[in-house]
Amino acid sequence: MLYSLLNAGYKKAITARLSGSGDGLVVPDGGRTARVFNQTLFMIFGRLARLDGQVTQDAIDHSTRIMGVLGLDPVARQRAIDHFHMGKDLAAPINGSTENLMRFIGRRSDLTRLFLKTLGDAAGLDGGIGLQQRILLRNVGEICGFSKPEFEKICLHRVPYGEYYGSELSPRINNAYQVLQIAPGADKREIKRAYLRLVSRHHPDKLNLTDSSREANLAAQEQFTSIQEAYEILCGTRKQRA
Repeated sequence: MLYSLLNAGYKKAITARLSGSGDGLVVPDGGRTARVFNQTLFMIFGRLARLDGQVTQDAIDHSTRIMGVLGLDPVARQRAIDHFHMGKDLAAPINGSTENLMRFIGRRSDLTRLFLKTLGDAAGLDGGIGLQQRILLRNVGEICGFSKPEFEKICLHRVPYGEYYGSELSPRINNAYQVLQIAPGADKREIKRAYLRLVSRHHPDKLNLTDSSREANLAAQEQFTSIQEAYEILCGTRKQRA
């Protein structure tokens, strides 16, 4: 049986609703297609939350909103929650579930494109997409049949904090990454670790123990200040884009 031919009405309805053009459109029973779609989507939601370090209220609200968009009844909502928690386990079969989903909705289909975009929206809820989240989404994008440029256009459709490389970032933000000695794409935990490491190493009080010259102290203070400013720039960027 060609699974891609199953539940055509369901796939048409959720494609419209996920795109924002199907408000009020009734979602028919999706059968096996719906079960596989929901399992994969919410499992990846859970993994993204795990990679971000915590399950935030924004993540919960986003998942709840998507449940509504998909027209899930109470039983299906509970299953979606179970899949979310399953996805937080690093042993959960994310790739296998995505590959199975492609049998039902098709690689590179309109619905697959919206599936990937919805995942990107979930990853960027706090204003940016961390490196580990980006790697996960890139792997999912490949399974969905999209090239790297296509993946970035679909999934990273806005400039998220800490995620685009090179000219996509302003010189001020690029310089902040350089000061903290980390590459663009570092997640918030990596940024904090780099900041704490450099603050500990370059605090002026430490220099005073070995070198009391005025010039050395001024240089140390300037470096210390630049480290603090770089951290504030990156954290401020995250807050502004959240």
